[in-house]
Amino acid sequence: MTSSKDHRDKHNPLWEVNLADLMIRHSTAAHKRETIAWVKRRQSSAERLSIFMVWRNLMKKRWEKGPAESSGMLKGVADRLWSERDVLRERLFRTRIALPEVWGSYYQRSITTVGLGLNRRHMLTYAY
Repeated sequence: MTSSKDHRDKHNPLWEVNLADLMIRHSTAAHKRETIAWVKRRQSSAERLSIFMVWRNLMKKRWEKGPAESSGMLKGVADRLWSERDVLRERLFRTRIALPEVWGSYYQRSITTVGLGLNRRHMLTYAY
């Protein structure tokens, strides 16, 4: 267990988690405070965090002054830093790839937000 009183530097076991939280709050207005930009639905929040995860793990260098290495490269998921072109290179179709059931719900935008009460859904006619 890590004490919340421990100094939060790179020697702290929770360093990566604390850094990710800081970066999410810094880079997205939706996670700073409840303003007009506040994410009102779980679905939208998950979509924004997915984009953040791709950027953080595949496109951004781990250290600004360090080598051109991403977290994904360190874990062996990527062999180089990705560009916007790499991310958008190919469209992935839900019917052609295997996804865990929960991810399929997010892809189909069927996640509900309990606090809203009424969750209206736009039913796509030509999506699949």
